[in-house]
Amino acid sequence: MKITANRLSLFDAVKTALRTAGKNANIPEISGVYIRADADAGTITVIGTDVITQIQCRLTNEAVEESGTVVVQPLLSEMLRLLDGDVVRIETDTLSPKMITVSSGNCRYTIPIKDSKAFPVMQIPFPEDTICVQGINGLIRRTVFAAERKADMDRKGLEFIRLSFDGTDTRAQATNGQLGAVSNSPHCSDGKLSMTLHYKALQTLAAIVSPEEELFVGVSGNYAVFMKPDLFFFTMQYTGEYIDSERLLSYMKPQYRATVDGKQLYALADNVSSLFGSGDDPCVNVVIAGDSVIMQTQTATGRSTSSIAATDTAATPAEGFNFNAKLLLDCLKNATGPAVLSFDSRGFLLLEANQSQYFTSPRRPVRIALPAAKPEKKTRKTKKAAKKAA
Repeated sequence: MKITANRLSLFDAVKTALRTAGKNANIPEISGVYIRADADAGTITVIGTDVITQIQCRLTNEAVEESGTVVVQPLLSEMLRLLDGDVVRIETDTLSPKMITVSSGNCRYTIPIKDSKAFPVMQIPFPEDTICVQGINGLIRRTVFAAERKADMDRKGLEFIRLSFDGTDTRAQATNGQLGAVSNSPHCSDGKLSMTLHYKALQTLAAIVSPEEELFVGVSGNYAVFMKPDLFFFTMQYTGEYIDSERLLSYMKPQYRATVDGKQLYALADNVSSLFGSGDDPCVNVVIAGDSVIMQTQTATGRSTSSIAATDTAATPAEGFNFNAKLLLDCLKNATGPAVLSFDSRGFLLLEANQSQYFTSPRRPVRIALPAAKPEKKTRKTKKAAKKAA
């Protein structure tokens, strides 16, 4: 393989592909990037995969003198960043077939390569039908926190986010069983499509495309495919049992409510939560009283209470409701502008803001962890004191 390419363009392609590079003892090659040079087409394709998700970046109008394929370790990204020339040349070493040279300006690297035949390049057929989608980054950001991070096999479906496009409204939803999110975006797509995808794949997608970019989206077999001229992103769909967040919301019948500023509400929760230390029970009590939302926390060393102004209130019972501090902050962190905070009779919390709905379940009251009593020191009589006593 012999190629000469724009250094920054190749760096961006390698960096993007590495976002989905995986670790697998049976396929060590996927820890790096697969580079394919096609002299006939004049293209360079850079691929990264974790087997479930794959990213293919394509560079055109580059100088491809000799076709070939190589798998290069992630260190290539750092090399391309540090080189100072405008163009970079990569070629396999004729004397050492398992090495390539990377050169630019006055600098030259020689690094080992892996067997490209072992790299799982997935050949996904082009979708028969596609829709045009724009600005799904915000939907993903407002939803991804509610997906389970380390679900066991019985809770596998909680790691996924469901995307529903219907032409006039796009919706994303996720829940981990303790909290959930349903986000909407009008005019995000021009067609109908539904897919359930792993939260890590969607986090990666949101990181490599800008909100202004248009993506063509379709389904090919069991894969969801997202495309733009220089990028081909596809990831496996989830087909198992899935908990529908919208269905959970339908069971909530709010009785207590208040309208507040979303940022002020998050700052309120963050402020009272600053009292917690490593051994404390992270419980936040929330009360709606008069024209205020009041939050308070308590530990063995003290109490924190603060409030913000509210309108359109329906007061809660005086004892309020208790929530896990982290789950509460996760629900509130994306709220901006006017936000409606409400509770049903059991204390389930619902927050509506930014065309999104967030909910979490209540918990038992705070349990104060008192410091353990120090054991009394045993006194030992000296031999002289024992003799005198005798």
